[in-house]
Amino acid sequence: LAQSIKNLSRRAMCNSESSLKDDLSLLDALMEEDIEVDNLKKILALKFRISDKIILDKVAGGVESMNCSGNESTEVSHETCPPVKTNKITSTSAKDEQFLLHRFNTFIDSLDIPVRKIEAALVGEGMRMGVVAKEDINEEEIYLSIN
Repeated sequence: LAQSIKNLSRRAMCNSESSLKDDLSLLDALMEEDIEVDNLKKILALKFRISDKIILDKVAGGVESMNCSGNESTEVSHETCPPVKTNKITSTSAKDEQFLLHRFNTFIDSLDIPVRKIEAALVGEGMRMGVVAKEDINEEEIYLSIN
């Protein structure tokens, strides 16, 4: 069973229209462009596709270092096909965070919330997400109310 899963993962990687390295290069190029909703959707879809390939690669035992031309995959040395770095997939760029915050706050604005004196924002010098006051809030005053 384990070998069958490994072979199916290898086949899925080999039948993909692009390699993991190609997708990572495309991600780099997209991250350099301006923030636009369409561009951010492409980035999100590409990160999802890359994440799938990373999982398949691990299950298949390193398909990304294999030659997929022909019926059977044959291993290629790491000198000719070095492993790819995938740490950029798990990190969130400042552009992504700003977009996510904007989308979240827009969604919250669309709700019928009677009292909302706070909103999501980057806090701690942009190191994390939190909430900030949109207006002065007095002690013991309600700053968020949901029906």
